[in-house]
Amino acid sequence: MDTLIKNGLVLLPLLVGITFLLVGFIMKKRPPKTINHLYGYRTKRSMKNQESWDFAQKYSAQEMVQAGFYLLAVSIIGWFIKLPEMVTYPLGIGIIVVLMILMFVRTEKVLKEINKNSD
Repeated sequence: MDTLIKNGLVLLPLLVGITFLLVGFIMKKRPPKTINHLYGYRTKRSMKNQESWDFAQKYSAQEMVQAGFYLLAVSIIGWFIKLPEMVTYPLGIGIIVVLMILMFVRTEKVLKEINKNSD
């Protein structure tokens, strides 16, 4: 258990990965129905119209689930990597940030295409 807490490549991706999976599955099953400023995937493109909103909720939820699985894989691999604690936490945070950026970029790219085709 001590190894788990000291290894940022295990603990951080594990916790965030589980969170991404839970939130992603919830968003897939019960996406927000109407455009709102409180919850859901909220960007200028996703809030352009109801069609973009509906698509963005489903697509971003799938991206989040996929990122959750990647983070769980990183956590399992991180269990076997022996690096100093000073390295594992920034590395774990970096991997999480990169995956979050990729989720955003991929969703926005598809939304851009959809909005371009609907104009």
